[in-house]
Amino acid sequence: MAKKRHNSEIIAAEVADNAQNNIVEDNELEFSSGVVLRIKPVTPLVVMDIAKRHKKPSIPNFFNEDHGRNEENPSDPMYIADMEEYNNKITSTIIDAFIVMGTEVVSIPKDMQKIEDNDWVDMLSSIGIDIDSENKKVRYILWVKYVALPKESDLDFLTTEISALAGVSNTEVAEAEDSFRGDAE
Repeated sequence: MAKKRHNSEIIAAEVADNAQNNIVEDNELEFSSGVVLRIKPVTPLVVMDIAKRHKKPSIPNFFNEDHGRNEENPSDPMYIADMEEYNNKITSTIIDAFIVMGTEVVSIPKDMQKIEDNDWVDMLSSIGIDIDSENKKVRYILWVKYVALPKESDLDFLTTEISALAGVSNTEVAEAEDSFRGDAE
């Protein structure tokens, strides 16, 4: 766990160092792709509502013969896996909410695929990521995630800046991003 926190701190420091170069105007951010997005506040109530919509796994019990009673077992491997899945779902949904509610396109480089183009949709489909291309909001979220923000640092920068507008701390953002990434580090 300390490794994740340390990694979060490094990422947060990198994001802060790069932030000055990526802010085009107030609330306009330029990403490594050249896309410029305007960010706007997202109410913190959205985060709370997202968390409420996901059922948190229950801690399993086991009979402790030494104590002669049932006790909670938060170390149960299935519970740990269920909690990781629970945290990933919430974090992914929060990131999607931040994108759809907290951003709008200011400019896209001429040579970049646009939201309405189908090449990037076909590419995602070819690797098993199918999207509802009729739903403009879902299409926008996926375009931002897979086309406009090609680097992990882009997503870190975006979520940090939107969170700051919403009054969510950098620590909370870093913990959420670590939970979303899982144990890949």
